[in-house]
Amino acid sequence: MKIAALYDIHGNYPALKEVLKQVKKLSPDLVVLGGDLIAGPMPLETLSLLKRVSTTFKTVGIMGNNDQDIVDIYAKKRVGLS
Repeated sequence: MKIAALYDIHGNYPALKEVLKQVKKLSPDLVVLGGDLIAGPMPLETLSLLKRVSTTFKTVGIMGNNDQDIVDIYAKKRVGLS
């Protein structure tokens, strides 16, 4: 079984794009997304790309401390809190 593990992306969309080219070549059986994924300079673009990864490969994710902060921020915006 081939496993690709991606950690500490921190919203770095350009770097993630480059790494995913290599992941695609490897054609892993599983992609592990391990924490601190989207908080950083390009969170929305990074999240969009990670969603595409999850439709291409079997994927499991582990939230990091920065990921929970982002989830909390967006949850507050949805319910109108500041």
